Amino acid sequence: MSDDTLRDYIGRITEHGDVTVISLMTIHSFDFEDLLGAVRVAREEAPEDVVIAVNTGDLTRQQCISLRNAGVGRAYHAIRLGEGDVTRLNPFDRLETVRNLMSASIGVVTCTEPVGPEDSAREIVRSYLGSEKEGFIHGSVAKRVPVPGTRMGGCGEISDRRLMHIASVLLLSTAWKADVSAPVGYYGGFYGGFGKVYAEYAGNPRDPKDYSEKSEGRTVGWARRKLFEDGYSKIRKADGSTVPLDRGYLRMTGSL
Repeated sequence: MSDDTLRDYIGRITEHGDVTVISLMTIHSFDFEDLLGAVRVAREEAPEDVVIAVNTGDLTRQQCISLRNAGVGRAYHAIRLGEGDVTRLNPFDRLETVRNLMSASIGVVTCTEPVGPEDSAREIVRSYLGSEKEGFIHGSVAKRVPVPGTRMGGCGEISDRRLMHIASVLLLSTAWKADVSAPVGYYGGFYGGFGKVYAEYAGNPRDPKDYSEKSEGRTVGWARRKLFEDGYSKIRKADGSTVPLDRGYLRMTGSL
């Protein structure tokens, strides 16, 4: 993605002030200097109240410090279920990256994933509570999506109902502290008590389309509509203020 394209995306999605976080997502193996350059562009273009986040591969402590100095305030990183067993990634490297990020004063969010039919309640809870113990500021839960032709393509998939059951139990069990959400690509909304919605733009390794906002990722306009349809009457802006979330707001923001 060119700098001009990134600026265009950020300008469009922050126009109405109700996008609170912009996450720059890469694949695991990615040129760090390219990522650092994108962070600088994003921080320059986005309003100062908008948090810039990254979602990338394992990082050294110095790289984390460089990201923080460039304007990153948050990062996504996960030690996945089965990491090191069903993947070639080392769970200890993942954990070291998490600690490197935290030592650079970057808040880390995570996800208990990818949940499959074979994962026991004990494994799921151990993963989630282990993340909480490490000091993650936010947790979510996501199911594994089997890809035909891969080694795990025939291992099955949990239902959306089961996914929301898991997410709801995790939310209720740690509601005093935790901030649990449904993942990108699935929205539980008001029914599960999840007041966040995620849009996704441009390319995504999970999406066969070149422009994810036209496929699995959806748009910020869609996110506003989903919150409205599920009963929310206010929307929080990046500066911490709130505005009524009604049909007038949806029309004003081009979300109908």
